Amino acid sequence: MKKTVIICMFIWIVLPFILVSDFYPFFRFGMFAEPIKSNIQTEYFKIEIEINQTKRIIKSEEINFADHHFQYLVRYAYYQKKLNYLFETIEKIINKKSTQKIENIYLLHQIYNQNKKLIQSKTIRYK
Repeated sequence: MKKTVIICMFIWIVLPFILVSDFYPFFRFGMFAEPIKSNIQTEYFKIEIEINQTKRIIKSEEINFADHHFQYLVRYAYYQKKLNYLFETIEKIINKKSTQKIENIYLLHQIYNQNKKLIQSKTIRYK
């Protein structure tokens, strides 16, 4: 009887390892668990204007917004495909403050990974 119980216990412990078709459950749970890796990405949007063939990045203060609010508005316009309206509004605000006319407006969209390395960069031109 003792040998039968020991053999049953051994089979009960070893059988899941024999029947498993992949090791996925063991990577998530128990002593084989790996630390959770988060793939955090950070997006930055910058608006660049061109006046007299000279480009410069405009600051959020130039159009009377806080930086986080400006980033939110640009991100919203980018994903809702309303960039033309945003660019027109920015152009009106800057033209009121400046005597020179804006030739082009660019949106710089940059995505960085968790280690602050640039993953993707895209430039969208208006006008």
